Amino acid sequence: MASSDAKKTIDVMTSKHWHNVVAPRALLEMMRYKPSNSAHLIKIPVLVSMAAYFLYWFLWRHTIKKRLVT
Repeated sequence: MASSDAKKTIDVMTSKHWHNVVAPRALLEMMRYKPSNSAHLIKIPVLVSMAAYFLYWFLWRHTIKKRLVT
């Protein structure tokens, strides 16, 4: 803990009646969630960036192909 105040805050948040459970309907909604279903509703410009690993793989692959062809 960073301070005694933080410990007091945590102690206040704990409860004897708390059960660490999730409603099944919430899990079903999360399993059905697909961002691609609502992507067509976006009406503003969107920046899409690729991961650096994929970019390196792509460049490496095309470099190898050029070496094999020549």
